[in-house]
Amino acid sequence: MSVVVRLRLTNHPEYAISYRFEERPTGKVFVFVTDHENEDGIPADSITHLKGADLLAIDCQYSEKKYHAAVGGTAGWGHGTPCYVARVAKLAGVKNLGLTHHDPPSSDEMIDGIVEDTRAAYQKTGGEGGEIPIFGCYDYLEVPV
Repeated sequence: MSVVVRLRLTNHPEYAISYRFEERPTGKVFVFVTDHENEDGIPADSITHLKGADLLAIDCQYSEKKYHAAVGGTAGWGHGTPCYVARVAKLAGVKNLGLTHHDPPSSDEMIDGIVEDTRAAYQKTGGEGGEIPIFGCYDYLEVPV
């Protein structure tokens, strides 16, 4: 058995890398994207990097409210939000979506809120493909793919 690993720079103020792991010969794909901020337009190579992932674990650190706040907002800090992550997941056709890179001061309830906001945003994306599992990642989580 072999694994092909592909790298891509993320949208972050400092250098950060996302990883795409392609297991051969099963064809299963896991993509890990941390330290990645929302982008107005989603580059084609970004979608290619994520395309069809059996599991995408992606940075979704901030709520829309915290990210877009006029005072104390986190835009420009290098991290994602529910609406952006839902849109990317839909465009890339991922099968399971794990939210990661939780803000250290966030409570479990705050993270649960981000998960629910992402689910709602995913439903609003419409199109084909139906619903997918969307969940918050945590230490020692195992996700069968």
